[in-house]
Amino acid sequence: MNPIISVIMTAYNEENYINEAIDSILNQSFSNFELIIVNDASTDRTREIIESYNDPRIKIINNSINLGTAASANKGLKVASGEYIARADADDIYHPDRFARQVEIFEKKPEINMCGSWIELLYQDGRKAIIQYRKEDEYFKSFILFGPHIAHATLMIKRSVIEKQKIFYNENYLLAEDYEWYLRLFEHVKVYNIQEVLMTYRIHKNGLTQKRKELFEAAGNVRRKMLAKLNVEYSEKEFYIHQVLSGYKMTEYITVEEVLLWLDKLKRQNELMKIFQEPYFSELLA
Repeated sequence: MNPIISVIMTAYNEENYINEAIDSILNQSFSNFELIIVNDASTDRTREIIESYNDPRIKIINNSINLGTAASANKGLKVASGEYIARADADDIYHPDRFARQVEIFEKKPEINMCGSWIELLYQDGRKAIIQYRKEDEYFKSFILFGPHIAHATLMIKRSVIEKQKIFYNENYLLAEDYEWYLRLFEHVKVYNIQEVLMTYRIHKNGLTQKRKELFEAAGNVRRKMLAKLNVEYSEKEFYIHQVLSGYKMTEYITVEEVLLWLDKLKRQNELMKIFQEPYFSELLA
């Protein structure tokens, strides 16, 4: 009998944290799942730690060379057999009821086919913070012009969506592969963010959260695709403003008037194209 959930975890040199990540998955209150761990040719003790587990729910794929997150995740997707696909990072901590709460949402709201949750950030110095995501699908689909409004490490999606649309991760994206994936899923998903913290996201010096410049450049390529979908023409200065509004560190001066003109341009173009649903889009731009 196939498991209800296929959990896909990719790992590269995570010897310091992967024990805690795996344990938090294995100790979920909802236990009908398989955990597919793709070891992306780690050079530390990651493989040894993974293979030390003796749980029949764990399936291990060892890459002979380092392929990157997108290609490794695709390997996991192609062997997954669960009704739902859950993503998990190898350096984070998942709260015991994460899977139970997400399956509950799918059962109570059959129109939903992708869901996430709020997250807790854990800094190296022990500081903590909570990121809250709006629950509405319409807000997710408006926010995507600037970035993903869901924590990828909390994502659960119905496998039927991926198989029907043949939408896998773009392996040309070494960073922001999740954002680019959402762009192609845009028209095929209805999203819901559970309004509670279901995972702890670790921020450390080896994590992708530290590669901000490269990440924003990759995410910028996705934003250009989204702007193309909106069919809006823009100058490089206007795109720079859009990047800054999306969280990119400002390196050159821009005026409030320039920002307001760009936001008004986006609003007027959406009135014409009707890509993003109102009033959510105007609320986001306000």
